[in-house]
Amino acid sequence: MKSKYRRTPNTTPGIKKMRYVRGSIQHFNPLHFEKEMKDSFDQYWKQNNEITFGLGYTRNWEFFRQILTPNIWLFTEHMVEATYGLRRRQHKYSDIINQNTVVLDEVFGQLLVSNSYDSDAIDDYLRKYISGEVPKMGKSWNGTKALYFLYNVEKKENLQNNHLLGGKHWVTVKVDLVKLELVIFYCNIGCAHVIIIFGDCAVYAIKYIEFDMEGIKLNLINDDMIEFYRKKMAIKIFHNHWVP
Repeated sequence: MKSKYRRTPNTTPGIKKMRYVRGSIQHFNPLHFEKEMKDSFDQYWKQNNEITFGLGYTRNWEFFRQILTPNIWLFTEHMVEATYGLRRRQHKYSDIINQNTVVLDEVFGQLLVSNSYDSDAIDDYLRKYISGEVPKMGKSWNGTKALYFLYNVEKKENLQNNHLLGGKHWVTVKVDLVKLELVIFYCNIGCAHVIIIFGDCAVYAIKYIEFDMEGIKLNLINDDMIEFYRKKMAIKIFHNHWVP
């Protein structure tokens, strides 16, 4: 299987969650923003309450502060909620969101690394990924054209041509099962505008999955849009509803 790198375009409480009604949504719109959902989240943001989401984890005010703050590093707990949201949306909006792709969780990449020393050592847990038993809201790989998963690259790892990373970075790995190639999206390779503080790499990684699985060009994923995407991510996780 060959591999290549995909580059970012050159860019410089007493709160009631909204029950979203689908309405007339006909296609995926990356700039879609529900005002009612935003207002409900903003009301929550004024308080300091804990809240439980679809995966059963309880998150607090600090969890959302990290998402909303530019250049702040997002942790595994954020990525778990985000990838779950993408899978849930794919199930809920099966007539709108591409069904030929599978969004995995960050554990999948870790399992691949742990089994890389023996190519035949595919354990029962990996088989569960293939069947769609895991992660939550997973789907069978039967008929799938592409897999997506997030991977946290350590400083010691060589990403491309002896290019050593300056710390931990979130990247997206796309496994193209048609072309039999790996596409690695890393937001700082080939960018005209290099992010000095690398905390936004997680948001880039999530948006790459969203855009690529729907065949949307990546020109809307840039530094100028990251604050907007962070707010959208926080609101969608809060409501546990990733509207297309």
